[in-house]
Amino acid sequence: MGISLDLASPRGSKFKFFDPGANAFQPTDLTGLELWLETRYITPVADGTAIQTWTDKSGLGNNFSQANAALRPIYKTNIFVGGAPALRFTRTVPNYLVNAAVTFTGTTHTFYYVIKPTTVGAIQEVFRSGDSLVIMRILAANSWAAFDGATRTFGAVSNGTRVILTYTLTAGASACYVNGVQSGAGAAWTANAIAGGTIGAHSNAVNPLTADYGAVLRYAANHSAAQRLQVHTYLSTVYGIAI
Repeated sequence: MGISLDLASPRGSKFKFFDPGANAFQPTDLTGLELWLETRYITPVADGTAIQTWTDKSGLGNNFSQANAALRPIYKTNIFVGGAPALRFTRTVPNYLVNAAVTFTGTTHTFYYVIKPTTVGAIQEVFRSGDSLVIMRILAANSWAAFDGATRTFGAVSNGTRVILTYTLTAGASACYVNGVQSGAGAAWTANAIAGGTIGAHSNAVNPLTADYGAVLRYAANHSAAQRLQVHTYLSTVYGIAI
């Protein structure tokens, strides 16, 4: 059974969000987890606080951070259903987080993103690997798109709507899902490891994102339908997104 956590900030305000509980599925229950970023595990701070580092919970230390204080995303409380906080990225600054040293091993990958776009009508980078082999973005035509050697569009972007995006890559094929439903597929992936990554923009701050971020997970595996359902159900429960 899940519980509602009520955490006091240093300034006395309170943040509540839903935790699935210690006995429920956790992302580490599946092998190959190499990145586990969730806003609900950021130590609660006052609304509007700039966040320097988004700490990885996979145990591998694959943290994403921003050394420049002016470019850090902003912690926002009670953004997702259930009260989970978000990291807010904006185009005007722009805000983005980087890990240039990370290497995601293996030749198969499954990415999960929890995100709420707040402005559409421009190209925006949700995630971009440092070697540009894997990109998740919003196109100017207001569609989700993934790049893995070719661009795959997979559904319309609705401003202000929270979604779970999933992106699987295995030798010769890729697939994209919105809230658990497959919306696109391709056959261009050439089975590479992935080096480096940027959340919220290109590594040189091109195509910055305007959105509220809840989570990023990456596995060194091509998840089956049953495995995707486990992760989708977990994220759906925490962030209040129907699948």
